Amino acid sequence: MYSLVSVIKPSALLICILLLFSCNTSDKKDANEIRKTKGTTKSNPKKTDKKEIAIDEKQILLDSIYEIKDPKAKKIALGKLIYKDNCALCHQNDGKGKTTYFPPLRNSDFFANNPEKAIKVVLGGHSGPIIVNGEAYNLTMKAQNLNDEEIASVITYVLNIFNNSDYEVKADEVAEIRNK
Repeated sequence: MYSLVSVIKPSALLICILLLFSCNTSDKKDANEIRKTKGTTKSNPKKTDKKEIAIDEKQILLDSIYEIKDPKAKKIALGKLIYKDNCALCHQNDGKGKTTYFPPLRNSDFFANNPEKAIKVVLGGHSGPIIVNGEAYNLTMKAQNLNDEEIASVITYVLNIFNNSDYEVKADEVAEIRNK
């Protein structure tokens, strides 16, 4: 019988711990204030503005991410936010995709050992048939409107969290491929 800690890679465990404790007390207070006023807007205290609340909560998360000292852990935390905003709708929060529609990123043989391939797909999109983990997919993925640092962060997140890799994509790697 394995415990959860013995199964998780030490680097992933460190990242989880950093994310858990990265909020300082003022951020927690701000989050509590948002929760108390959830369901109201400034102009109409009885009307809900979910978009405004989501932006405030996202800003609190971003502020706490920028306090993380380890550069790779910070990149992975930022990559997780970018993934949720840009990738999770199709590839799902768990990275398993949707059978016959959207290929998995978790344990994917398509680019697990080839970060350059992942960078090219995020930069330029993909159209046409592909085989991922023995399954055929044939939908179009549009190019993502992300800067080099954002692409480096989201691919580092996918490789480290979904594919048991320790690889860290650098923004200059993305820039080099973008400029080819």
